[in-house]
Amino acid sequence: MVGEKEKPDVQMTNEQNIAKQESGALEAIIPGRMNRVKYLCLMLIIGLVGGVLIETWNHFSPDTYLVCVIIVEIATLFPVVKRLHDIDRSGVWWWAMLVPGFNIFLGIMLLFVKGTVGPNQFGDDPLQKRVCNKSEQCQN
Repeated sequence: MVGEKEKPDVQMTNEQNIAKQESGALEAIIPGRMNRVKYLCLMLIIGLVGGVLIETWNHFSPDTYLVCVIIVEIATLFPVVKRLHDIDRSGVWWWAMLVPGFNIFLGIMLLFVKGTVGPNQFGDDPLQKRVCNKSEQCQN
């Protein structure tokens, strides 16, 4: 057609393919979205339980301390990824929580940035009410 530009055939690099596959795997394991209030409550619970667990097991041996820290980090993975999904970001950004300094910025962002209004690529808006009638057809 006249006036239309053809889109160039762009091939993804090997690194982009690997990143996309890893991202897809993480989204498949942890689907859905989480709003800010639920995220804050869950992170407070994980922090309190994790702190008690780490402090309790810290007195036994350094190995048990390391195991407890790993368990707490894995427990934080799920709410962080769901919250990232709510702001329409890939769960791969969770790795940024391991970067000192940037983790503070990301943590503040996850607490205060409003999620995407309406459905996004990761699921429905967790704040939208679903209305179902007798024929089980739900509407937002």
